[in-house]
Amino acid sequence: MASTLRVSIISLVLFLDCMVHANAEVPIWQKIAIERQQYRDASISRISPRIPDIKSANLPLNVLNKARSMLTRQEVKITEMSSTELLGLLASGKLTAVEVTNAFLRRAGVAQKLVNCITEVLPERAIATAKYLDEYYQKHGKPIGPFHGLPISVKEHLGMKGLTYDAGFCSKAKDISPDDHTLVKILSAAGAVFYARTTEPQSLMQFETDSNLYGPTVNPFNRNLTCGGSSGGEGALLGIRGSSLGIGSDIGGSIRVPSANNGSMAVVGGSDGIEGTPGPMSTTLEPLSLFMSTISAAEPWVNDKSMLPIPWRDEEPHFPVDPATGKPKKMRVGVMRWDGMVMPHPPITRAINEVVAKLKGHADQFEVVEFNDENYEEAMDAMWALLFADGGNEVREELKKTGEPIIPLTEYSLIQPGTPKSPGWTLQELWQKKGVKSKFQSQYSAKWRASGLDVLLCPVAPGVAGRLGTTKYGTYTALFNLLEYPAAVFPVSKVDETDNGIWDYKPREGFDKEFAMLWDANVYKDAPISLQLVARRFEDEKTTNLYDMANQLLSTRSDDSTRRVGKKWAGNFVKRRPELQTRLSRKYDYQRAKCEDPALISKWFQLVEAVKAKYGIADNDIYNFDETGFAMGMISTTTVVTGAESRDKAKLAQPGNREWATVIQGVGAEGWALPPFIILAGQYHLASWYTATKLPADWVIALSDNGWTTNELALQWLQHFDKFTAQRCYSDYRLLVLDGHESHHSAAFELYCQEHKIVTICMPPHSSHILQPLDIGCFGPLKQAYSKEVESLIRAHINHISKLEFLSGFHKAFTAAITPKNIRSSFAGAGIVPYNPDRVLSKLDIQLLAATPVNSRPGTANAEATWTTKTPLNPSEASLQAGLIKNQITQYQNTSPTSLLAAVDQLSKGAQTIMHQMALIRAENTTLRSANELLSKRRQLKRQRIQHGGTLTIHQADRILDGDAVDEVVEQPAPPKRQRTPQPEATSAHIRRCDYLLVWLTTAAAANYPSRGSLWLGVAPMVWTPYLLTLPTYSIIVQDFTSLVYAVNALWNPERNSSLLIWLTCARIKSSTWRLYACFNGPKHPMSNG
Repeated sequence: MASTLRVSIISLVLFLDCMVHANAEVPIWQKIAIERQQYRDASISRISPRIPDIKSANLPLNVLNKARSMLTRQEVKITEMSSTELLGLLASGKLTAVEVTNAFLRRAGVAQKLVNCITEVLPERAIATAKYLDEYYQKHGKPIGPFHGLPISVKEHLGMKGLTYDAGFCSKAKDISPDDHTLVKILSAAGAVFYARTTEPQSLMQFETDSNLYGPTVNPFNRNLTCGGSSGGEGALLGIRGSSLGIGSDIGGSIRVPSANNGSMAVVGGSDGIEGTPGPMSTTLEPLSLFMSTISAAEPWVNDKSMLPIPWRDEEPHFPVDPATGKPKKMRVGVMRWDGMVMPHPPITRAINEVVAKLKGHADQFEVVEFNDENYEEAMDAMWALLFADGGNEVREELKKTGEPIIPLTEYSLIQPGTPKSPGWTLQELWQKKGVKSKFQSQYSAKWRASGLDVLLCPVAPGVAGRLGTTKYGTYTALFNLLEYPAAVFPVSKVDETDNGIWDYKPREGFDKEFAMLWDANVYKDAPISLQLVARRFEDEKTTNLYDMANQLLSTRSDDSTRRVGKKWAGNFVKRRPELQTRLSRKYDYQRAKCEDPALISKWFQLVEAVKAKYGIADNDIYNFDETGFAMGMISTTTVVTGAESRDKAKLAQPGNREWATVIQGVGAEGWALPPFIILAGQYHLASWYTATKLPADWVIALSDNGWTTNELALQWLQHFDKFTAQRCYSDYRLLVLDGHESHHSAAFELYCQEHKIVTICMPPHSSHILQPLDIGCFGPLKQAYSKEVESLIRAHINHISKLEFLSGFHKAFTAAITPKNIRSSFAGAGIVPYNPDRVLSKLDIQLLAATPVNSRPGTANAEATWTTKTPLNPSEASLQAGLIKNQITQYQNTSPTSLLAAVDQLSKGAQTIMHQMALIRAENTTLRSANELLSKRRQLKRQRIQHGGTLTIHQADRILDGDAVDEVVEQPAPPKRQRTPQPEATSAHIRRCDYLLVWLTTAAAANYPSRGSLWLGVAPMVWTPYLLTLPTYSIIVQDFTSLVYAVNALWNPERNSSLLIWLTCARIKSSTWRLYACFNGPKHPMSNG
């Protein structure tokens, strides 16, 4: 209970000391400490509902259940969900940001009273942000960003604008951060809610968290143990589930050690070994990758030049691939059991053995090798030398400012071997230490490469969370900071009675013996046991893409054997395995599956071989032919680029014409293709098919009623085939591979083959997809190429695909797809030439299984940017931003130009965007002009019929058009001219039916011109007299109701009509045409001039 008492005693002693020595001078550091603790307690008191006080004297060592007992059931449920689950519920609207934020605020307040992990909570700021996010969701129906509504805690050292940040020094307790830390900015824009700031040790250079400002932070699993450091407040808050995702910083293990001590997960990117690296800490694995990818997507290196511009590549496969074969290799996992200087305690050794056993149990996926290098002492001396190159002067100077005493673990850090004495290293000595570091990095990298490792498994520390004040050894983590290698920490188990056996290790003299003497299983009861995975420099993603390993490790946790992988595990698992991929399942015809019988397919190949031998057919005399159909206006699914906010699938309109065309195609095994035989629907060949398409002269176009093949057309194709192949024979017979379509087996077809030494061989039913060369390698590329041609027409706004467009598009597609290489590959894939049945038999692995349902996941949206980061997209935005820049230049001439430069960059970006858009518009305009000219030419072509039915080659059609062999030329009759429907004259009946309408119109006109209202001689309903009907009447026809209203107003307007209007009426002639009648008292009026 020593740790429990110390937290309370510090505050009590400080208070009593002030009271007893009220007249004496109180040390400045004590005043500051009291103020900071009062400030923290006041912030917690503003949490609603209020957190009750806790009597620390009766607390158990493990306070997790105590924390649960002080919250509502809903608060416990929310705070013990993973970040992934919370984000899903927030994105779907099932939880509100306010509800989630308040739950974490209350649990953070409880955590402070139990483990002393908070420097302040931010209830007003957090709830205001949460309310804004809820309002945004209600208005837009979507989250503002990938972290919408998720509460995130942050280490106090990472600044937030307007709040203090002190690095654990009393002298810095009133330092105000001028701006938000880069990570805070990015995550805030992504929808995160920052609600709590957490404790850190004096100077940040401890593996525990203890300062004179707040006292020690303890471990929620065992309050006699440390939470770790320097991000210990974050570690403890995550361990007690007062946070699900937090941000710490690491320079030698300051993220990994607290995460390991509190059973959470973390990832630390590779960086220079003497610079701190911020990183995420989480209760589960999935948010780590989301955190890293979100930060990377914001490109923080644009403003922070210390960051390398390397994106987070979690979509790429990180498992090894054999470069020689292209096939996946086993993952090679190195195991470093100890560093050769301090032997780990039994729980760490047990955890490594358990994980290694799990990996060896998956020998098909993992190869485990021992890896160690016991030459770390000189390298670690260089590490400490670089960390405290000034001999610790800066730390001591900060302490002197307020008279603050140095904490023992801070003092221990300053007297490490290799740390210089004051005043520090000379420049030459510093370069020597840098040289030691570089030499060690090269040697270690060479050994890693020689071992062929993908990742390294090793301890985070030689023990679990230590007793307060005893955590002094950091080689297991600092080693990889020095190497600039990324690492991830994950929990494996907890200390239990199985670790209480006899430990027969005989330690060496020095710290190895000192640390071994600390082991006592009863002291470390319930402490989490964690390990770390290390990857090489710039391979940070590997540390978070090992979820399959993590899942195996989760099953070994004694406290929760039911834990399983998350909802996205399956997709992430596939991404991590290069030998796997996801595909949309497709319906597979049962008859096709049934025919894929190895015995049946083997008989087919035996038949092919027997026929070739019987007739002495050479490989170059083997041909395949088949039909394939084209719906002229259909396009296939394609990938398009859309705006990030678009949620629906992109739509590309299909052209209206779905007319069918058939192409009969023959190919030879030597890589040669017959001229296509195209069947169109129709009765007449049109001249424009031949003049406007520029098809090769040996291509054939045939007609049928519906564009399908018939027995007669199949025979004509066979004659076409014979014409082009008879002179190419290498042997007496030609082999023609075909399917079982009835047109291929008519009596006339068979007789012609027999007479011309063409041997046909028919594939088994429903097997052409695996046995027919055209289906294997030709028709697919042909359809794709044609689809691209149609798509290009659609983009040019040609939305009706006629036979002309089909023939032109097919010509281009045929040229691109039916190539000698594709043809030869098709015959090889079918196992025919060269003869190799295994090319087909090896693929017969179809199983008739039901598809597994696929769950979708909610999308995310980017946050809306402020003006300083928003690219102007129109003149108004550009003008606004330019004005804001001018104002800043005027008002803040002596401040940093960073924001101004950023705004100017955005203006430049906007101008470039407009230029790019103009370039695209010009290109589109050129395309549209070309398409319009093409359409104009085609409209001018006469629909000249040159032959009724039958088939025509391009050459024959040219002869007909030249007048050499004209059988019949039929001009299409001109369509009859439209007759205008006679418009009936208005009668008195028509006029009477319009009375009420005209009264309404003229009443409206009189309202505009009241001085002329007395001139109206009729009142609704109008009273007609024979006298009025005898007056001269004028009329005008108007084509729509709007024009009618305009005419009435014109006649009634005294400025445009000085004559006296006697009477006015109108008649509807048809639905949208009106005749307006008016009578005036003089000859000069509007109607007299039309």
